Amino acid sequence: MRRSNPVAVYLLFLVTGVFISVINFNCGQIGMPVGGPKDSIPPVLVSAQPENGTLEFNTKRITLNFNEYIELNDVFKNVLVSPLPRKNPVFDYKLRTITVRLFDTLQPNTTYTIQFGKAIRDLNEGNVLKDFVYIFSTGKYIDSLTITGSVVMAESGTIDSSLTVMLYSDLGDSAVYKQKPRYISKVNGKGEFLFPNLPSGSYNIYALKDESGQLMYNNPLQIFAFSDSTVDLTGPGHTPVSLYAFAAEKPEPKPAAEKVDPELKYLTSLTAGRQDLLTPLTITFNHPLQSYDTSKLFILDTLNNRIPGVKYALDSTSKKLVMSYPWKEGMDLQLLILENAATDTLGNRYAKSDTLKLTTKKESDYGSVKLSFKNLDKFAHPVLQLISEQKQMASYPLKSGIFELKLVVPGSYTIQILEDENENGIWDTGNYGERRQPEKVLRISQKLSVRANWDNELDIEL
Repeated sequence: MRRSNPVAVYLLFLVTGVFISVINFNCGQIGMPVGGPKDSIPPVLVSAQPENGTLEFNTKRITLNFNEYIELNDVFKNVLVSPLPRKNPVFDYKLRTITVRLFDTLQPNTTYTIQFGKAIRDLNEGNVLKDFVYIFSTGKYIDSLTITGSVVMAESGTIDSSLTVMLYSDLGDSAVYKQKPRYISKVNGKGEFLFPNLPSGSYNIYALKDESGQLMYNNPLQIFAFSDSTVDLTGPGHTPVSLYAFAAEKPEPKPAAEKVDPELKYLTSLTAGRQDLLTPLTITFNHPLQSYDTSKLFILDTLNNRIPGVKYALDSTSKKLVMSYPWKEGMDLQLLILENAATDTLGNRYAKSDTLKLTTKKESDYGSVKLSFKNLDKFAHPVLQLISEQKQMASYPLKSGIFELKLVVPGSYTIQILEDENENGIWDTGNYGERRQPEKVLRISQKLSVRANWDNELDIEL
């Protein structure tokens, strides 16, 4: 009997193993899923029972069928039903179907719209079916008139897309206090709103930041807007409505929670020992002051002489001591706060003496600004407002189309033009009870960038 060659057997097993591995590898390669383009198409409505646009509607159940699995996102926030029902519908979804159950008694000869906004999206990728509207009428036709417009925040000229716009067919001034509106709409990111499928008639229109969900204006702290005149809707092509939102009152700032430190301490407004030429020197204490002693709290020059003419004032909190002086550039000074210089309302006295060195800034640390305005005659009493980091830094009445300012702190500024109707130099809010609109502000899209030791110029067309 012939014996097997062990080397040949080994080579046979080796070749066979490699062959099997190659087959398995290739099979694995063939079997791997190939990734395609990501689905970016929103769900598509396949059918509706009753059909979208149904006339003489008389059912309590609406079924919407889509071409893929869907879900509803934040119905309370996204879905609007008009006219506004007394009993809210119930929205449900399962697989490819949305079901709407109506509980309110439908009014005769009325067009209803269910605006889904951004509520409908596919289950897998979250693609949103934007602004889908289901319409039906209990009468023999669909109303087709519209009201459009925009809402601007009066004080800043900016947009607040969280506002709700409300339409009342009750034209009494007190309706907005006492009852919910007949129709509501949402403000989009551009400040625009739309009321579609309206019947002819007369309407009052308002906007409200409705954080309570009551859809009524009942608090002067609420952001609110009202139209000066009634909208008489008799046909297509009405003039868009412009609303200017305001809060009649501002909330009292809540005191910040802070640790109680019995020792009287302070901070200054100095930045790295440098004093701004344009602002006072302020000393902020951690407790309200009962008194301060100007013989123990003062400024010295380089010869250790006290600088005359410094004006002292406590702010309304009694924590901030303001020291005003006509600073000149490059002054080397010392701020002295001696023992017992200040006493707080609990009788605690400042317990030590401090000497702080300070130097006033140079004019080269600032930039100059020249703004050239075109069409300034659109405003009767224009006031320029320069804003940095959402805070109004300065306000200047504009007497001509050319504005120049020599010392401006470097940085990026937002430019606003206030229509100062009463010429008091500040923005004034509105009052619905007195039918007084707020003063209006135009925010300029161009930014003002100020560089130090530079002539910064900008042309602005209003």
